Amino acid sequence: MTCDDAAAFLGPVGRGELAALDRPVTFDDDSAEQVAALGKDSSPTAYLFVCLHCGAHLAYSDAL
Repeated sequence: MTCDDAAAFLGPVGRGELAALDRPVTFDDDSAEQVAALGKDSSPTAYLFVCLHCGAHLAYSDAL
């Protein structure tokens, strides 16, 4: 669920950083199922964004 507005890149995150957020994160693909494997400095990692309109956290994960 997004506002179809621009989002700001906050940086790479892993499972620990995602767990520390005060809001749920919406993944743009099926990567939410792989959160346990995410590492900030290792592969796979997630890239965190915040919607400039509503403040929702959005993420995309990728393996290097």
